[in-house]
Amino acid sequence: MTSELARAQPRPRALRFRPAALLADVGAAVVVAAVAFTIAVSVGTLVFGAAGPEHATKGIGLALASCFVVMVAVAFLGSIRGAVAATQDTPAAVVAGAAAAVGTSGALAAVPDAAFATVAALSGLTTLATGLTFIVVGWLRLGALVRFLPYPVMGGFLAGTGWLLLLGGVSVMTGRHVDLRHLGAAFGPGWAYEVAPGLALAVALLLLVQRVRSPYAFPLAVATSVVAFYLVLLVSGADLSTWRAAGLLLEGASGRGMVLPFGPGQLVHVDWSVLAAQSTALATVPVLALVATLLNITAAELRAGGRVDLDRQVRAAGFGNLVAGAMGGLVGYHVVSLTELNRRAGRGSRTSVLIAAALVLAALLFGGEAVGYLPRAVVGAVVSFLGLGFLYDWLVGERRRLTRLEYAIVAAILLVIALVGFLQGVALGLVLTVLLFVVSYGRVDPVRYDASGAELRSRVRRSPAEEAALAAAADGLLVLQLQGFLFFGTTARVLDRAEAAWRERRLDTVLLDLSRVTGVDASGLMALRTLARRSETNGSRLWLAAVPAPVAAALARAGQDAEAAGLRTFPSVDAALEERESGLLAEAGLPGDAGAPSGDEAGLAEALAGSGLERAAVERYLERVELAAGERLFEQGDEAGALYLVAAGRLSTLRVLAGGEAERLETMGPGHAVGEVGLLTGAARGATVRADAPTVVYRLTTEALARMYRDDPRAAAGVYGWLARRMAGRIGHLVTTVDALRR
Repeated sequence: MTSELARAQPRPRALRFRPAALLADVGAAVVVAAVAFTIAVSVGTLVFGAAGPEHATKGIGLALASCFVVMVAVAFLGSIRGAVAATQDTPAAVVAGAAAAVGTSGALAAVPDAAFATVAALSGLTTLATGLTFIVVGWLRLGALVRFLPYPVMGGFLAGTGWLLLLGGVSVMTGRHVDLRHLGAAFGPGWAYEVAPGLALAVALLLLVQRVRSPYAFPLAVATSVVAFYLVLLVSGADLSTWRAAGLLLEGASGRGMVLPFGPGQLVHVDWSVLAAQSTALATVPVLALVATLLNITAAELRAGGRVDLDRQVRAAGFGNLVAGAMGGLVGYHVVSLTELNRRAGRGSRTSVLIAAALVLAALLFGGEAVGYLPRAVVGAVVSFLGLGFLYDWLVGERRRLTRLEYAIVAAILLVIALVGFLQGVALGLVLTVLLFVVSYGRVDPVRYDASGAELRSRVRRSPAEEAALAAAADGLLVLQLQGFLFFGTTARVLDRAEAAWRERRLDTVLLDLSRVTGVDASGLMALRTLARRSETNGSRLWLAAVPAPVAAALARAGQDAEAAGLRTFPSVDAALEERESGLLAEAGLPGDAGAPSGDEAGLAEALAGSGLERAAVERYLERVELAAGERLFEQGDEAGALYLVAAGRLSTLRVLAGGEAERLETMGPGHAVGEVGLLTGAARGATVRADAPTVVYRLTTEALARMYRDDPRAAAGVYGWLARRMAGRIGHLVTTVDALRR
């Protein structure tokens, strides 16, 4: 009975054997492995063929081993479901250019295996450096930095890489290195059977993948090309040995010729001087590989439809490259097209990736002799096809999406790489990156908003007489909120705004709000000092508010603080505004501060004077409350139910922020009211009110207001009308302030 119940219970999905799912995984794995194998053979031949045609098969072995390692590492250590990694063409093109110098070294030709050992060391060290770079960037969580590389500069690098791959494909077809200066030699007497078929196939492959979306199109086209090669051989009546002697086939390897062809024992054959001479160019490979990896991961993230841990993916590829580099292998990382192919041809599972890796490993272990039957024209065509794809994408496909300037940058980097060299093209790209940043950032207005004293006031509420005095001096204030990073190009525009204001009106204070500034350089500090001197010349003073730590640190590094540079600082814009207002009121002979508690009768009369209410009708409903300095009138979150009229002293409204820090919202002296919203709505108190000095207030509760409504409806209606006018006035001031900030 128990066994019958056990058989009746459905097994977990993970434990069920699903033949259809396994068949889908195997089908996808075969397609992925076929494409990965083709690319590995192509880039391995491209890089190691420079050491001599006889070493191409060893290079293919290293490329296949690298492909297997990075594919497994990304499958197990990454987080993208079904992500496929493989050896890559972009870094291989740069390494191949450096390897060409090895192939042309006469000294290496005299020592057996010296050329291969040097190219393998060159490739391995580059791959190790790439893997180490990936791991460091991943651990430091710097993956998002890829988004700061200008798009057209990256396009120029990839277009230049496409040119190198195109020439590399021709080199594979001819069996000798071909660059721009020796391009004519490739079209010598044998070009019709060496180069022409391969270039035609490369163009055909490009057209095929653009028009046919099936994942099987590319591998079937390559396989068909190999079959067509042998059909031509059969029809022509030639024998295989003749075509092999003519260099139309790759050289195969028997036994373990492709398995671990490079080891520690061969380091003695490495010409380290040749390798050192190419180190500068090879130093660009980790950077380019990192950018390409992050872009590929981001593209895979978009297709996966979920968030991806960029740094974890980079670390996974980094560990794979460390292992591949130790073998002398090639750089590998995520391949968007193969990942998408895995999803379209099957379920996009990790199982299919591991099966594909097993097939690549089988080709490495048992395919040495089979490599000798691969036509050079087909292998070279695949390399040229990859290059043509880059060139088409950036010179044709992206033409409409790029501005004229951006397209010119892509073309300029491509021309420099083609005519001068890849390293020079990278240097131009870095220079253009800086120029693009300066030009683009220079177009951003560093002034987020400007306002006068009529639009921005401190949070201290004043009496009508004080309000009139401050309104008369409102044009004497210029407030500029700055944003971003300040350097000479941006701070010069701040000076222009101040100069324009000086021409229009007489300023007594220029206040810079630096709360949104991220940093400042030496030229920016010099411009601030210039602004301080110009302010003094124009009879103004320059104040800084909310100085961020980076700006304060920059001032300290310059050997001075803000005060020494003639720049008075305040913790906030509100503190600076209150300081200016207090000075203006003192000059006008107005107190500008709260009175003593002994004058509470006059304060109550002042509070009721602006309301239009009769004191005698209201006073009997009020309760007198005394507060000591620092005592709380009510706390944020308390139940509301009363309005308070300040008769003497000083109150501040404080709002407690999420971090526990209190922010001042408003300060009130005699003649003002607080708590009117709570009286009308009954909502919980939105802020804490504290006495800054000994204070007297008169409280009107909701119960007292209800009693007033029963006893004297006319007086109660007057109270409601007064509260409505107060709130309308505050809303009008808020609208004026918001309009000023939105300009």
